[in-house]
Amino acid sequence: MPRLIYQHGYLSQESPRYSGHVHDSTRVAREDDVRVVELGASANETVLEVRLAAVEAIDGFPFMLQLVGYRSWNSAGSSDVIGTEDVHRGIRLAREELGDRILRATLSELSKGDLAFLRAMAEDEGWHAAAARYQDFVCRHRDSQLLLLEIGVGGNTPVIIEYPFWQMAAENPRATYACVSLGEAMAPVEIAERSVLLDMGASEVIEALRKL
Repeated sequence: MPRLIYQHGYLSQESPRYSGHVHDSTRVAREDDVRVVELGASANETVLEVRLAAVEAIDGFPFMLQLVGYRSWNSAGSSDVIGTEDVHRGIRLAREELGDRILRATLSELSKGDLAFLRAMAEDEGWHAAAARYQDFVCRHRDSQLLLLEIGVGGNTPVIIEYPFWQMAAENPRATYACVSLGEAMAPVEIAERSVLLDMGASEVIEALRKL
């Protein structure tokens, strides 16, 4: 089971495949300052589902990562387990704080031209139509034999492709997850036996497939 370690502004997540660190303080904690807790599942959600919900909420934003971790931690109080309700409460509070402290303040300082540009880049009818077609395909093939092929996605926007693929593979025992990514080919331990990870560039793989 993954462990969450928090020590005065220092948060890290450890598992057999991943060890990441996020710092929001230069203070180094003593060993007796460190408290280790477990991320617990409920009757309705697995640990992987809870982690994916948090990852989706964070959406690659470092400050949001700190907020979700901090609020979930506080919600658990003195318990040795951060439960699913704690995580979902942490996500809700983090979103509220992000909106109040960051988004509103940033938007208030933008010019009319900046705001017009943002509106042009926002989700429009074409985007929603494409998203609906994709969701329809996913729903129709949710239990089918699938190859979830990810080529060159990397870690810039994992919430769009990588993490949804992981979740689909976890929910469908007939699915195989394949990742082609130079230096970033990885998969959760929950789907490791049904994963093919190629640590190489996309052009190498495509060229090799052409020669078959």
